[in-house]
Amino acid sequence: MAEHGGGPLATDGKTSEIRLLHVDDDAAFADIAKPHIERCNSAIDVTAETDPERALERLAEGSFDCVLCDYDMPGLTGLDLLAELRGFAPELPFILFTGKGSEEIASEAFSAGATDYFRKPTDTSEYEVLAERVATVVDKYRTEQRLERSEERYRRLVETAPVPIAVHHGDEIVFANRAAAEFLAVDDPKELVGDDPLQYLETDDRAVARERVGRLLNDETTTESIEEQYVDADGNVKQALVAGSAIEHGGERAVQVVVQDVTEHRERQQKLERYRQLVEAMGDGVYALDAEGRFEMFNERMVELSGYSREELQGRVASEVMTEAGLERTETAIRSLLDGEADSVTIEVQAERASGEVVPRELTLTLQPTGPGESFAGTVGVVHDISERRARERELEQKNEQLEAFAEIVSHDLKNPLNVVSGHIALARELADEGASGEDLLPQLEAISEATDRMTTMTDDLLTLAKQGDTVGDREPVALSVAVRDIWGTLDTTGATLAVEDPGTVEADPTRLEQLLANLLENAVEHGSTGSRPPADDAVEHGTETAASAADGNTTTDGGDDQLEVVVRGTETGFAVLDNGPGIPESERDDVFERGYSTETGTGFGLAIVRTVAEAHGWEVTVDESAAGGARFDIHIDA
Repeated sequence: MAEHGGGPLATDGKTSEIRLLHVDDDAAFADIAKPHIERCNSAIDVTAETDPERALERLAEGSFDCVLCDYDMPGLTGLDLLAELRGFAPELPFILFTGKGSEEIASEAFSAGATDYFRKPTDTSEYEVLAERVATVVDKYRTEQRLERSEERYRRLVETAPVPIAVHHGDEIVFANRAAAEFLAVDDPKELVGDDPLQYLETDDRAVARERVGRLLNDETTTESIEEQYVDADGNVKQALVAGSAIEHGGERAVQVVVQDVTEHRERQQKLERYRQLVEAMGDGVYALDAEGRFEMFNERMVELSGYSREELQGRVASEVMTEAGLERTETAIRSLLDGEADSVTIEVQAERASGEVVPRELTLTLQPTGPGESFAGTVGVVHDISERRARERELEQKNEQLEAFAEIVSHDLKNPLNVVSGHIALARELADEGASGEDLLPQLEAISEATDRMTTMTDDLLTLAKQGDTVGDREPVALSVAVRDIWGTLDTTGATLAVEDPGTVEADPTRLEQLLANLLENAVEHGSTGSRPPADDAVEHGTETAASAADGNTTTDGGDDQLEVVVRGTETGFAVLDNGPGIPESERDDVFERGYSTETGTGFGLAIVRTVAEAHGWEVTVDESAAGGARFDIHIDA
């Protein structure tokens, strides 16, 4: 259908030009009517046509806004022309203009579809009324045309909208678009017409929906969006955000429902929430870095591992939580991922906590996903704390070293006294076969006894290290002066004296401390004995300067050359054990605490036990030369 009318509007909303076709077989009257009408309303432009057939042709071209037509014309009457016109322009304003006015003609004109009926003026003032009638019907026509076009656009928009839209009167659907049919799993939107809209809602949601519909049908114009559950024709449950508004449909107030299907969105949200919970529950740190290497996502475990607060870690550059070497390894791993060599890479790096502590971490890296053609978007990493594992490995290495030392001692040092025992047993048998008396066999028995004593001592030391390792029990205050004198009384200290000079009290495992003190004192007595001391002209004359007095820079004459003096003294950092024996050569001081280090008379484990016990308490032990030229062992408790 060709469009008729639709001329421009003035800025004040009134018609700016009205194109009026005046059809009248009386040319003289048409010539008179034109100036009168145009003078009454300057917006009206009158075109006169005396031939009805020609008038229809011109109207078919669609260039007029209104028809003013005579009733009585030869060949084709005004009503005949109206009938023809309505065939192609059913809404175009048509005013029957006749001098033979009658109620019958007016009724017939309106029945045929005329817009208005007006008798030809007998006075020029009547043209004012005619012009106003013309402007009114055209204005109404144009308004209706605009409304129809607007409704058509709206109808097409709703029908083709990608979101489900339906209109109902509360208990009956009167319209549904294609998207609504697809949402509810029906083939044709017309299948929904006549259905109760609430039948597609989950039962629990119907009461709320019914109350919202009632408000829209009564006084409200819109309702807020809420989430509801729908059940489609196939029985599938779907989540949707639903908004309603009041409209007019078919002359009645109705409800328009716009539905946003959020089923997939909710499912994705649920999956993401499960993934989030899984990530948070992991014992490892998980993070995501953007393309600039800044933290954009991480779990709580990652916060703990970094030592930073969540606020401090957010947006921080990853290089700030790594050592330089760790950063280089990470960059190399990322390059291998970008080159497509692997989907993920696991490396070991040194990380730096907020406190500055450097700790080992195992890092598994992969790239953040990108769309087609997109560039590098960042990385995702899983951080595993391997501090305890590395500590266990170090401990295992130490144990292995200890076992190797044990094996060496067992295979070598214990073999020597065993050889002594077996050798003297063989000799004793030979002497016995030769008729030797029991007294003759005493030297062999004494040698065997000494060898077994040595093996017992070595075995006890081995068990001490193997069983107790590097651990200590409960600590308690221990008075060193009492502990030292008690231990001294259990040792063979012939030719040695003890001085205890205010060593104080320490918090320690009493049993383990006793082991430490016993080995230090026994070491001093054993290695500082007369037989192992240098000649008087090769060292300090120990008889004229004791270890205690020499350490203070004082000289006494209390002892003789053969007297060994052992001193236990308190120091600023703990306590020390000093003697005036031969001392330990400087070249050997780094080795004395190693397992297996020994002189001919030692087991090789005494000082190793001292260091083990000290370190188990968190102390440090060092060796130096005493002022008297002997050995000085310092236990640094506050080191």
